[in-house]
Amino acid sequence: DPNNTTAMGIYDALNSRSVFSYGDAKNTIAWGNGNATIYFNGSKLGDHVVEQGASNGWTWRKWNNGRMELYGTASHNPTALNDGVNTMTVTLPVSFINTGFTVLLTPAKCGLLVSSFGDCNGSNAIVHTVNSFALSYKYNHGQAYTVNFNVMVIGGWK
Repeated sequence: DPNNTTAMGIYDALNSRSVFSYGDAKNTIAWGNGNATIYFNGSKLGDHVVEQGASNGWTWRKWNNGRMELYGTASHNPTALNDGVNTMTVTLPVSFINTGFTVLLTPAKCGLLVSSFGDCNGSNAIVHTVNSFALSYKYNHGQAYTVNFNVMVIGGWK
């Protein structure tokens, strides 16, 4: 009974899931199927992380409101030297729901100048998918050193 002030922990064997419910006049916690509504002192708590992970140097967090954040490093060995423009494809370890994500990046080594984000196709749209994007950069060294970009990507997962 969710109106009972007794704390309880329940496993739903029929649906193979954990169910927990606690309630009193000021606090209510209930979850099951990965969804949660949490109240503290009568007020609903803010957004919360429902999943997080790490893979190949990338970390991510999925928020209950549908936002996802990824952090990582993109590396590339330039072939176009002395102010030549290089293009690389950055593949992400998880997918967004659509291509409307935002990429923020910072060069992590000297010798390169960011010249543009992505390659454009014939209709002048940036080339990217739900889990990758193209990055063009200008490299101003005569010798090829590995270039690194610190990357943060924000968008929706649901």
